Parts: sequence; structure tokens; C-alpha cells
Amino acid sequence: MKKLLLTLLFLPIMVCAQNTTNYKEINIGFPPGASFLWGQTIYFNNNTLLDYQGGIAFPSIGTAKVGYGIGDDNFAAVLGVRLFPVLTYI
Repeated sequence: MKKLLLTLLFLPIMVCAQNTTNYKEINIGFPPGASFLWGQTIYFNNNTLLDYQGGIAFPSIGTAKVGYGIGDDNFAAVLGVRLFPVLTYI
């Protein structure tokens, strides 16, 4: 049900997208923790973008983050929130 709600929420945004980029990311941080995320960045015609990721993490089991920003394939500035553990990022 949550996946359906997220799909319905982001569907209008995806229709207006100029192009998308899929990627994988590994994070290692201090205090000790690590995550492996699968992500997608959606670029829009008005020079904005939506970036979201989800994956596995240690010591928590899973994590996800979503951000919105300005830029293109070469340079972007994104403001977002990591959903678990909760924190903001730039």
C-alpha cells in the first residue's frame, strides 16, 4: 500500500521529467555505520531535479532518502531528508 501511495505521489513528477539517471551508492560513516543504496535522479525541463534512494544499512536494517534541488547532469545542489535514521542533508 505504501508503494502505491508513493507511486501516485511521484507519478505527476515523473511524467514531466526530461531524463533520469539510475545509480548505486556506498556510504561509510562515523560513528560506525554503512549503507548500500539504489537511487534514481529525475531531471526536469525547468532545471530542477528529484533524487531518491533506498537500500540496506548497518546497524539499522534499511534506509532511504529523498531530495529536491536545482542543477543538471554536470552540477546540482540538493536539499533532502534521510528517512531512517532521520536527518537532513545538502
